Amino acid sequence: MASDAPPSKRRRVDDYDVPSPIGASKAETRHVAHVAQLLFENGLLEQGVTGRSLAKHLTEGKTHHNTDAFFKLTNGTEVLFEYDPGFTHGDSDVGRDQRKTTKLREMFPDAFVVRLRVGAAHFEQLSQWGDNVLVVVTESQLPNVAASAAVTAVAQRIHQGGAAATKACPSSNHDNAAANDAAADVWARMSKEFEAAEQRVATLVGGDLDLARKLMATPGVPSRVLTGAFEKSIKGLQDPKFGITNLGTFVCGGVAAKFDDPEKLFDILTALKTRFGIKS
Repeated sequence: MASDAPPSKRRRVDDYDVPSPIGASKAETRHVAHVAQLLFENGLLEQGVTGRSLAKHLTEGKTHHNTDAFFKLTNGTEVLFEYDPGFTHGDSDVGRDQRKTTKLREMFPDAFVVRLRVGAAHFEQLSQWGDNVLVVVTESQLPNVAASAAVTAVAQRIHQGGAAATKACPSSNHDNAAANDAAADVWARMSKEFEAAEQRVATLVGGDLDLARKLMATPGVPSRVLTGAFEKSIKGLQDPKFGITNLGTFVCGGVAAKFDDPEKLFDILTALKTRFGIKS
């Protein structure tokens, strides 16, 4: 039964943290949701997908060398999942994708790396990867169809040599609804988190929302926005003594990495300005 209380008085039934939407997309979120639900339906995950579990898969992926999603299967196997749509994984991106796959194999030698190539460029598997890399190719833009191809490949590998069926069951209407609902909930929360972070940055740069958006697009900034060190760094960089006239251009990934230690950052800037005469 719906609550009669006004929205401001209602309790959030299931509150959970979501990953930063930086570098993510709604399509990626939906594909991961459908993969999670089908893994469950095929007995490879312990629970069906919910907003909370989807957020966990996405967040844990980020902690595994910025992978799109992480799954711990019922038999203990770890799966690192990458969603590769054609518009960001063309011919010129193949080398980058291969290097990342190699890095994942080096960092997590016992895990399976699954790359779901949705209309993406041809991708050669390298011999040094062994059998722990699954490259799944599909031209379907439908998340449930693409996810079924990915889960089939995982099921075949997990059940290899066993009596279990090697073709994953297709998604049902229930599966599609569960995955779409979870993805919609997570993406809505990710968008709100991002907007709130943008507003926080804007307040630190004199209300300039355009500048805040530019800073939020800088690698290393979103993950630090809520820290006191970030606030101190951003305020300090606006001190006239440093002569920084364009904060949006000055702050890059390397500078953002220094935000964890504002005093050290300020010492570096002071040295560049006073000892070496370098101007921003």
